[in-house]
Amino acid sequence: MDNQSNDFLIAQRLYDCNFYEEAGIHYLKALISSKNDVVSILMLAYLYYRFGLTDKFNEIIRLIDSNRLPPVGLYRHLKVLQSGKMLKLQSDFCGDNNLFSKDVITNLYKTYLPEIKSTGLYDDKDFFEKSITRHFDYEILYFFIRLLRPRHVIEFSPQHGLSTVFIYKALQTNNRDFTFATFDIVDSPEFYERMKGYDIKLKITVGDALVTIPDYLKKNGLVGNIDLCFIDCEHTYEFAQQYTRKIMPFLGDNTTYIIHDMCYCPEYPLTRIFHYGDASPNSICGHAGSYGEAECLRMFFKRQKGYRFFLTHKLFGGFGLLSPKIDLNMDLINHLLSEVDGFRYKISNKPNHEDRKIPCLLIAMPENVCEGISSYKVVTRSFLR
Repeated sequence: MDNQSNDFLIAQRLYDCNFYEEAGIHYLKALISSKNDVVSILMLAYLYYRFGLTDKFNEIIRLIDSNRLPPVGLYRHLKVLQSGKMLKLQSDFCGDNNLFSKDVITNLYKTYLPEIKSTGLYDDKDFFEKSITRHFDYEILYFFIRLLRPRHVIEFSPQHGLSTVFIYKALQTNNRDFTFATFDIVDSPEFYERMKGYDIKLKITVGDALVTIPDYLKKNGLVGNIDLCFIDCEHTYEFAQQYTRKIMPFLGDNTTYIIHDMCYCPEYPLTRIFHYGDASPNSICGHAGSYGEAECLRMFFKRQKGYRFFLTHKLFGGFGLLSPKIDLNMDLINHLLSEVDGFRYKISNKPNHEDRKIPCLLIAMPENVCEGISSYKVVTRSFLR
């Protein structure tokens, strides 16, 4: 590992442990080795702002401006901090809030959480311990597959198969014929170990997804007929640009996309946000590992007509490395703790602790799919039986 990469990793770990000054030193060391390290530049600027070093903060912003970095994610946030607009209140609310209201989420948990627990998924050590993201994302993934009842589903890339198990078990519980295929560039021993543990006979289609997915769809007569696509792949702008051009056109006009590692970044940092309901495509951004992909998806979905967007980061709140920190939605969390048997949530008592296990799932749903579940009464009557 080169010095730049090593210093960046050390900086990330120190930041995760709330050692901000020490983290700043290593971000700076990483920059000495590579002036093109965008994340280190952004994080260093943020730390300068946090410690009141305005001159140094402004110096880095000028450096970034001169390199014409796209105004997304933490950079957009830093520009707002620089402009002094922090107190401006602006809602990112688009349309009605029925699909992600407190009552709907509570009923989803009451209805489907017992199913997750009965499958043994709740006891999977990676679910609560190893995963870098909140268990909310896997739960919501399961809930929405049960809710939408898709018949034809694909996934790329499964890695160790945690998301795969949630998808498969939800499809299986829907008790109807379905097709499900998962694609990755390499095979994974961890994937097959997990599938064996849940008695799932599923194999990864190995190869370049840009080729293998269109081939699979053509071979199986599924071109234009994919109901749901889950994406958790290489988080670069370049690969996202390729898969939006070479895979998505083969999936269909009514495909629901569920994409991991996407955070919420409103146009302005808000003193109060509306947690529930839709989000604008402009508000899509990434965490440290998905900066480029998020920018590509933001532009891609801005061009799509008839889609609505929901972000679990907005719904639950929490830390966002390349987006403003969103206040925790304690209204929802406390409600779930009191109303849903077995719902888990941990809050650290450490001083100045910021939980990096954030919800970061983007759900992009066609408007006609939303219409079928657009009212709370319809949801509870048709789907939450």
